[in-house]
Amino acid sequence: MARTHGGRLGDTSGDTKAAKVPDSPSNRRPRKTKPPASVPGCEHRWCPGVGWRWRARAKVAGKVKVGEWGSREQALADASDMRERRLAGEGIQFVTLEEACQAVLDTVKGRPGTWRSYHEHFLVLCDHFGADEPLHAITPARITDFMGSRRAARVRGKPPSEQRIRKHLGALGRVFRLAIKGNRYAGANPLDRVEKPRVGKRRHAGVYTIDELHELFAALRQRKTATSAWD
Repeated sequence: MARTHGGRLGDTSGDTKAAKVPDSPSNRRPRKTKPPASVPGCEHRWCPGVGWRWRARAKVAGKVKVGEWGSREQALADASDMRERRLAGEGIQFVTLEEACQAVLDTVKGRPGTWRSYHEHFLVLCDHFGADEPLHAITPARITDFMGSRRAARVRGKPPSEQRIRKHLGALGRVFRLAIKGNRYAGANPLDRVEKPRVGKRRHAGVYTIDELHELFAALRQRKTATSAWD
């Protein structure tokens, strides 16, 4: 029990501390609430005595840029500004398609089979888009046109398969991923907005589906019951 210094319990006559006023700033101090919903391109944290604060965070010119802690609206404005600067290519050294393809080939120099496969795909890509075409000029619409032209092409008397076209896109995707990682391309990978060709799963030889088995058994039964000219 606390000492009363000679006074009775509950006696506050000797208390020299100022009484708290209901509307004082100490009573209006915000309590930590449930974390707010995330804001695209921003991060938030709890600041004691102030409340939740946000700031923009983005990678511009290969370096992480952060804004000032402030309101949600200020953080959204800063994030929009950072996004525009990134899409404008601030601090990015733009490269051509041929240079970007050569950078991929340099990463697989020690694997002759892989190098030869990528080189074959890159020849097709450079032949369609142009070797000196800037990489940032290859848009999703042009990639879709490339798939259409490949479907209409004739290779050894027949058009290339969907699997082949998918491999072309895989090689092009490797080019964009390496360019983005090396800060040579601004924005997201354009292949993410392209509908890839669908390729059916290969079935092992000698494996039949249920419908095919029914058809096979029906044909066998019909052949067994039919009369032959040799009887």
